[in-house]
Amino acid sequence: MINEKEIEFYKRIPAFYSQKSPIDSIIIDMVLEHFNHRSLAGTYEDLTSDEFFAIVEEAHKQYVKDVESATLKAYMEEQ
Repeated sequence: MINEKEIEFYKRIPAFYSQKSPIDSIIIDMVLEHFNHRSLAGTYEDLTSDEFFAIVEEAHKQYVKDVESATLKAYMEEQ
């Protein structure tokens, strides 16, 4: 059974856990950034599967970092 203190703790954590796929927005932003860099460099605006999977891996790392940071912040506020 979750007590009131635990409920308050989880309320302070951002909506990382309630979104359908919170990593999607990170991936989309990174793909757009990739195309913007290519466009500004004057090169062909394409995205290989290897580049896409590298973006997905980097987005996952960023997502985990964001969740850890938010969780730590909520935990520190509890103390």
